Amino acid sequence: MIKINFKVVFCLLCLVTVAVQAQYIPGATDVCKIEQAWVSVGAEPEGPYLDWRNNGGNYMSPVEDQGSTGLCWAFANSHGLTTRVKIEEGISFSSDFSEDAIGDCSYPPGPAQGGNFWKAAGYFSALGPVLEGCQPWNPATTYCSPCPQQDYRLRTLRTIGASTAAIKAALVDGPVMTSMDTTVITGFGSYNGSYVITTGSSSTTDHQVLIVGYHEGTGDPGYYDGNYWICKNSWGSSWGDNGYFYIAYGVANIGNANGQYWEWEASLESRNAELLYEDEAGASGFYTGMPNTIYACQRFIPSQDGQITQVQWANAGNNFSWAVQIFDGMSGDTLTGPLMSQVSGTNEPYGGIVTLDLPNPVDVTSGNDVYVAVRMNNPSGGVHPCDPVGPPSGTSYGSYTNISSGYSLLTGSDWAIRATVEDAAATPTPGVETPATGSVGIGILLLAIGILTGIRHRR
Repeated sequence: MIKINFKVVFCLLCLVTVAVQAQYIPGATDVCKIEQAWVSVGAEPEGPYLDWRNNGGNYMSPVEDQGSTGLCWAFANSHGLTTRVKIEEGISFSSDFSEDAIGDCSYPPGPAQGGNFWKAAGYFSALGPVLEGCQPWNPATTYCSPCPQQDYRLRTLRTIGASTAAIKAALVDGPVMTSMDTTVITGFGSYNGSYVITTGSSSTTDHQVLIVGYHEGTGDPGYYDGNYWICKNSWGSSWGDNGYFYIAYGVANIGNANGQYWEWEASLESRNAELLYEDEAGASGFYTGMPNTIYACQRFIPSQDGQITQVQWANAGNNFSWAVQIFDGMSGDTLTGPLMSQVSGTNEPYGGIVTLDLPNPVDVTSGNDVYVAVRMNNPSGGVHPCDPVGPPSGTSYGSYTNISSGYSLLTGSDWAIRATVEDAAATPTPGVETPATGSVGIGILLLAIGILTGIRHRR
């Protein structure tokens, strides 16, 4: 019990949380803060319960133990992605993705660093995932091993609303990463799984777990009576009910910030693609107090000739509109030399990571600047994702005006904009491990990325 109580205390570092709002003002020093403020949609499914441990089979990966580290978020996200792949690819998918790689290859690295699903999604789209067998769990070291990427590069991350109906609707497609406050639950460290947790009020969070199902009503064999979430923890199988716990809706602030992996694709490594990005921490921060619509721009310098065939970015709020355009240069506060006509869309149902496959790929040349601009709209409020670490000088710009002008240089934080250049004539890298045939989709941040292969999704 001492070991588990240790985790309760230490996992206060587990989640990146927020107490301060920040506002981006063009021309001023900007610093974005973590602000989990988004909503999404979903219709409540019918039925007394849904449990991915027993839904025509057990789709869950084995329970693991984070020890006395702050990497609960890495375990919740690794298990979230693994289970979505098992649901999509088939229950026979037996690979396990490395939590150690998520912690060591994310920014900042190390077992004591906090995080959330935005940060994990940044790793999944930029570098990973890799197999547990290549980089096994070792919290004593911090080493980003050059393991081969698997063909599950993140393409779409969906943010799920905080309502019970929205979470239940999302669970029909797979598990949901969520956060909670363990400090307000009496005896949580010694919980044995023999009851539903029904008390504990909080407005903060210190721990991230995975919701794998729900139960409602009474009299269902094998389930406790009541309305509650079925959750997977990362404190080993000797804790709780073989590593799982049951908690009533809304208790301990559970379900206040939720994400779900949705689509993925072939790895960058297998396509010899070059990823251009400056947002080392991913879209783990948010500007607040801004207009509902903002224009973001990132400058990149490719190191190889090729084509941009895809753009990807993070957007807060549901039912949003967007626009994307790529330019050759910048004069003063105005982008010049459009390389691609503006592409736009409306009524995207979910916030999270958006992926656009360009109708006409954009040719780029090694050493020559290229500017990717995106109109980000959040109709539910002036909250927009960014990287709180800060950009290298002269790479990231923001505008309140339009997609081509009115830009000011960001100096203290960064838009989560990325670009991948792919040489279509290149020979694929030999020996890349692929745990299952094909690929699906899941996404993040703002990327311009390479040619998609075999994207699949459930709808």
